[in-house]
Amino acid sequence: MRRMKMFLLIALSAALLAGAGILVKNSLTSKTEVSKEGSEEIRTVILTKGDLKQSIVVKGTVKSEESSSVSSPMEARIRTLNVKIGDMVKKGDIIAELDDSSMKGDVEKKQKDIAKQKSDYKDAFDKLTKQQEASGASKNRVAEEQNRLVSQAEKDYQNAVSAKNNYESTYQRAVSEYNQAVSETKARTEETAQKDQLMQQAYLAWSQVDLKDPSPEMDAYKAAKAELDAAQARLREAQTVFNVSEKEKNYSDASGKYNALTSEIATAKSKQEEAVRAKDEAIRSAENAIAELNQQAAQAWKTYQDYTGKDELAEVEKLKQSYILKAESSGKITELNAKIGSVAKGEVAVIQSVDKLVMEVQVDASDINKVKEGMNADITTDTSGDVVKGTVRRISPTASATEGKEGFTVVITIGDANKVFVGTKATAEIIVSSISNVFSVPLDAIFEDGSGSHILVRQTDGIFKDVLVKVGSVNEYNAEISGTEVTEGAEVQAVFDWQTLKSNQKDPMEG
Repeated sequence: MRRMKMFLLIALSAALLAGAGILVKNSLTSKTEVSKEGSEEIRTVILTKGDLKQSIVVKGTVKSEESSSVSSPMEARIRTLNVKIGDMVKKGDIIAELDDSSMKGDVEKKQKDIAKQKSDYKDAFDKLTKQQEASGASKNRVAEEQNRLVSQAEKDYQNAVSAKNNYESTYQRAVSEYNQAVSETKARTEETAQKDQLMQQAYLAWSQVDLKDPSPEMDAYKAAKAELDAAQARLREAQTVFNVSEKEKNYSDASGKYNALTSEIATAKSKQEEAVRAKDEAIRSAENAIAELNQQAAQAWKTYQDYTGKDELAEVEKLKQSYILKAESSGKITELNAKIGSVAKGEVAVIQSVDKLVMEVQVDASDINKVKEGMNADITTDTSGDVVKGTVRRISPTASATEGKEGFTVVITIGDANKVFVGTKATAEIIVSSISNVFSVPLDAIFEDGSGSHILVRQTDGIFKDVLVKVGSVNEYNAEISGTEVTEGAEVQAVFDWQTLKSNQKDPMEG
């Protein structure tokens, strides 16, 4: 790319950029001379190694990074005042003392409160001691009642077992008699069942010939029916002889009563076990209540013994100390809102640290993307010509408007706080980029074509020679160059194509 910029435009751009807060620095020395014909001015620069950097210049006020206020916790008259604006103080120094005459009544009241609290702790212990005695007696009553209930449940259980045991022989006799009667009538019962089955079969055969009368099938059915009737008669006779119905009823009644007695034993056993569990639970509950009371009583006694009112006395001491206003940090008194005899209310003094100083500056929104945390800055103040080093520490994430102009707040820490003063105006040059110990020329001094980058270097005979160079770092106006013919003190034409620039300058003037 070939660069042919008008000298007038270069000057105008530089003026606009400086107005926007951008400062481009290099180590160039310019020189302007009239050609032999006297009709042309050729601007040149003398090569010398230096820094090539880009920076943003901003203004602000030096502030303390740490400040503290001395405030009065109550409204009271100032009895003594030990400082004035500009004084240096250390943390813990007494700034002022307030009239504490109204505090004496508060101290006496606090001491009475301490004595009453001690008495209340003793009363609480005595109350718990009485509860312990009552709880012990209650446990004894509970144990006595539970033992009675367990004893009754055990007695009921034993009675149920005895009742069943006493009835055991009656039940076994009824079972034996019933089994004997059933055994004796078993043959007749089986015979009757067999005859009944044969009759059913004969009737089925008869029905298959439509109950024809007379017929062999009908005769067979009648014979089977007669045999069934005879078997049933023999069964009834046997049942009468062995009294089966009575034996069966006796057996049924005995079984019902026997099962009821067995159920009563199970119920009585369950009640007996439940009584034992209830007893254990009741006694355990009573013992837990006693243990809880013992613990509470022990704690109440310890509280009574340990209480000295130390915390309350500390409050009294704190109250006394609140009438003595001390410095919370070391630094310089920069504000003082009190005098002897006046009523202290709220903030009495402001102390700002002189060891940790910062600048808060506004950087234009158009430049904020160039600024990064950790960048170096050169700081100068209105009161000193010294350059103090600083570092960008924090950049606000949101923009704000100052005097109608949008920008971002940037905090710069000041390295040597001994060379600047709180409240003074200062200028900070934030170094955006920098390269040291290099040769640099204006961008318009470089011509680029297919063979590379070129500059015009004045020879000893005054003629400018086209020299091939290597271009390094570049900022808005200058570029780093190097090459075999790039040497200290060399004179380089500031605009490579001077004749074209001259023509471009004449056109607007004539227009």
